[in-house]
Amino acid sequence: MKAATTPIRGTRVRRVLSLAAGLAAAAIVLTPSSVSAAETTLVSATPSPNTGVQTSPASLSMVFSAPVGTAEVTMTCGDPVTLMTLGAPTVLADQLTVSVTVSSTAPKGNCNVAWKVTDLNLQQAGTGTFTFTIDRKSTRLNSSHRCISYAVFCLK
Repeated sequence: MKAATTPIRGTRVRRVLSLAAGLAAAAIVLTPSSVSAAETTLVSATPSPNTGVQTSPASLSMVFSAPVGTAEVTMTCGDPVTLMTLGAPTVLADQLTVSVTVSSTAPKGNCNVAWKVTDLNLQQAGTGTFTFTIDRKSTRLNSSHRCISYAVFCLK
């Protein structure tokens, strides 16, 4: 005896194929392109990344590898960590430099700067962070120092 089989109807096949085609189209649209623009990176900054400064900076300046449309910048400093108040980031005329004022004096310690930039079409182009340290007791030398003298005190 033959097993009973139900024939697949044409409309059911069309629905399944339609659903599969729709899912494939969505996957193509939602998958990032393998050919994408290079990410915008930080070329230099003031204060310089991974350096120490003696006082809280009045402003931050960042130079990027490609033209910038807009920028968002945050800065935290000290221990305990304090979120610093910053002015609105300004993209300068060269479209590579972003400047932002630091509205309040940052406490001594490590400062972490986070940035996010868009390209000229306002599409996200890059994100990153850098760190510098504020150490008011820094003994950094400059060309005006002729000599250094040390004094050692011992208290008992």
